[in-house]
Amino acid sequence: MPKTIAATVKRRIAIGGTLYLYTGVFTPDTEYETGGDTITNPAEGPKLPEKIEHLNIEQSAAGHTAVYNLTGTNAGKVQLYEGAAGVMKEVAAKANLSTETFSFACYGD
Repeated sequence: MPKTIAATVKRRIAIGGTLYLYTGVFTPDTEYETGGDTITNPAEGPKLPEKIEHLNIEQSAAGHTAVYNLTGTNAGKVQLYEGAAGVMKEVAAKANLSTETFSFACYGD
């Protein structure tokens, strides 16, 4: 079963045509999956767009970096990285980062 990173969408703002700007936070699952976690939308309230054109994710307070993959093998997944002095490596499989949050902003339709 794929591991997930839960999205909480705080705002959805129309920016023209069918495009919207979304802001909110991601909260990882209790076990990170190598290659990235699949985004899950909230059961209620605004949801992320079906087609994400750009997704910017801020570093967590604990220093982990999150990257959204638009294309390739891990398309549609959020990969988490850690490291210092410019040397980044993917977070170890099964790492529990569920107490961290990552603020995001994205647009899509």
